[in-house]
Amino acid sequence: MHSLSDRPVQVTVKRREGRVRVTDEGRAVALAGTPPGWREAARRIEDEYCVNVSRHGNVFLGVSPCFTVEEIEERIAAASTALYHDLLDLAAD
Repeated sequence: MHSLSDRPVQVTVKRREGRVRVTDEGRAVALAGTPPGWREAARRIEDEYCVNVSRHGNVFLGVSPCFTVEEIEERIAAASTALYHDLLDLAAD
């Protein structure tokens, strides 16, 4: 299980007009903040986990026919956890 500050990562599944999007609603950034260098950390998470991170810190990905919602939920939770820990590391520096 992935966790942010000892809490399970909560992901939201949004369904609209036949599309499905999974997001952490910016929870990693809300908990860890946006220390200097946070956007570079977010880009590394995007590359490593093949997810998107918005300029507001939302980790998200649309669900394609190639993956199940559960697979995308797991990927978003893992990426959100990694981003959270990277941001804490940046803040500590």
